[in-house]
Amino acid sequence: KNILDFLLEQKWNTKTVSFFWWEPLLEFELLKKLTLHAKQRAMELNKKVNFCIATNFMLMNEKSMSFLKENNFDIHISINGDPKNNNILRDNSSDLVFSKVDTLMSNSDKKNICILIAFWPNEVKNIRVNILYLINKGFVKFNFELIYGENFTWKKQDIVNAVKEIKFLYTQHPELDIMNTHKSENFLDIDTKGTCSDNSLEFYNIRWVNSSHTAPE
Repeated sequence: KNILDFLLEQKWNTKTVSFFWWEPLLEFELLKKLTLHAKQRAMELNKKVNFCIATNFMLMNEKSMSFLKENNFDIHISINGDPKNNNILRDNSSDLVFSKVDTLMSNSDKKNICILIAFWPNEVKNIRVNILYLINKGFVKFNFELIYGENFTWKKQDIVNAVKEIKFLYTQHPELDIMNTHKSENFLDIDTKGTCSDNSLEFYNIRWVNSSHTAPE
C-alpha cells in the first residue's frame, strides 16, 4: 500500500498499476485489496488509475474474471500459440487455458486483452501459424518476447526471419496491434537483453529495419 500511495502521489494525473511476474492470481485476495486501495486513493487525489495483469490464466475463474472486468483491467495472457506449441512451453495447459479464454473472449472488450507470446530460435518458423491461430480465436493485440539463455542460441538470421514473419502478418492482417513493433517505420522493437551467438547483434531495445535486413549500428 505504501508503494501505491507513493506512486499515486507523483505529479502525473494518470497512473497504471501492473500486477505481473510469477502468477498474480495466486494472491487474488491481496490483488483485490490493493486494487480497491489504489482506486480509493486515486479518487482522493483526483487522479485516474488504470490496472493491468499478466497471467497464465490457469487460475482464472468466474469470480476473478468478474473482478478484473469490473475494474477495467487490461488482461495480458501468456500463450505461446496454438495448443500444440503452447503445450511445449506451458506444461500441457492448453485445454484448460483455451476453455477459459473462449469464455473471456465472448464476454469482453478485445482491446483490453493482449497475448504475451514468447519464442526462441527454433520457434521462429512457427510464428505465422501461431499468430494466425490466435487471430482466428479473436485476438488482435500481441506482445512478442524473445527467450534467450544457454539453451536458446540466437543468430542474426533468426532475427531477420522473425521480422519477415511479422511483416507478412501485418500485410495480411492490418488490424493487428503488436505492442513492441512500429508498423509505420517497419521495424521490430524488442525490450529483451541478450546476445546472438555469432556476436552479430546485441538485442536490447533494438530497432531492426525490416526493409534492409541489416543490423543496427
